[in-house]
Amino acid sequence: MLTANIGLESAQVNPEFTEIIRKFFEDWITAFSYTFQSQNQQPEARMVDEQAVQEIEGAVMLSVISGNEKHFLATCERIRSYLRESLWGKLLSKLKTQTTV
Repeated sequence: MLTANIGLESAQVNPEFTEIIRKFFEDWITAFSYTFQSQNQQPEARMVDEQAVQEIEGAVMLSVISGNEKHFLATCERIRSYLRESLWGKLLSKLKTQTTV
C-alpha cells in the first residue's frame, strides 16, 4: 500500500519516480510467476500473479483504514494456499515425470 500510494502521489510531482514504482510492481509480479506458472498457462499465470499483488495491496489498505488486520491476514492465508497448491503441483509433476522415465 505504501508503495502504491507513494507511486500515485509522486507521479504528478516527479514523473521519473513513476518508472521506479512500476519496476517495483513488475518485479513483485514476476517473483510470483516463478511459483504460479507451473499450475497455469502463461497468460493465465500472469493474471494469477497480478491478482496476488493486487490482493495484498488492497488488503493492506483495508487493514490500515479499518484498523483491523483481518483483511491482510485473510489475504496472506489465501496467497499461501495458492502457493502451496502451486508448489505441490510442481512436485507432483516432477514425480510423475521421474516415474514414467
